[in-house]
Amino acid sequence: MPKPRSSVQEAASAITDEVLKSSAWSTQHIGELLLSRESFLKRAFSSQHRNAERFEILKLNCDMVIAHVAIAECNIEHGDYWERENSDLVNLIRRLTFQAIVQAFKSSGYETIDANLFVREKTERFSVYAGTTSVIKDIVEEVMKDHELPSRMAVAELINYLGPARISSYKEFWVQEDERTIQHSLPQKIYREWRGEVPPNWESIQFGTLLSTSLTGLDYLITRFCCDVAIALHNPIPVFP
Repeated sequence: MPKPRSSVQEAASAITDEVLKSSAWSTQHIGELLLSRESFLKRAFSSQHRNAERFEILKLNCDMVIAHVAIAECNIEHGDYWERENSDLVNLIRRLTFQAIVQAFKSSGYETIDANLFVREKTERFSVYAGTTSVIKDIVEEVMKDHELPSRMAVAELINYLGPARISSYKEFWVQEDERTIQHSLPQKIYREWRGEVPPNWESIQFGTLLSTSLTGLDYLITRFCCDVAIALHNPIPVFP
């Protein structure tokens, strides 16, 4: 029986849905377990506490989406599903997921965010600093500093700085054959980017266990989807500015 045919847009939409559902699962379970919750009275009477809690959830969800889209891209790039070059599919999935991240922030009232609260890992802080600074005289010296980032930065701009670099790094981890590396090193890297530079601890182990479960589950779902459909060999996607 021939496989059902799918356009690139339809396939990208279906895979993006799985990425976002898996990310939401991770956000919910990690958030419930590891995000501290203020007392009922503080949350009821302090908008500051409610806003801080909402921001942490949005940040965690952003980190989860980027991690999951990396595994989706890696699966499609290394899978032998169709006799075609799949960069158009990968690019569309990335565009749709980044749009979903930005829309989640906007829906919660965040057009701009304080990059200092969002980017906590030192190497990433320098990357954002370098991208928003016109002149860097001494790179070696600047890398060692803890830079102040823009306090009002468009969410889309920040995601476009962080997302591609993180995805590239995550995919390098994922394609390694050492199962221990996949199960431990990648989640710990993501944990440091979420929490900042902290030594391994019980919280990071719990984080890693939940995230590994979600990432491997998504990898299986995408494999099953891609094996069950046929995608046109040539299906150009319009290029948007």
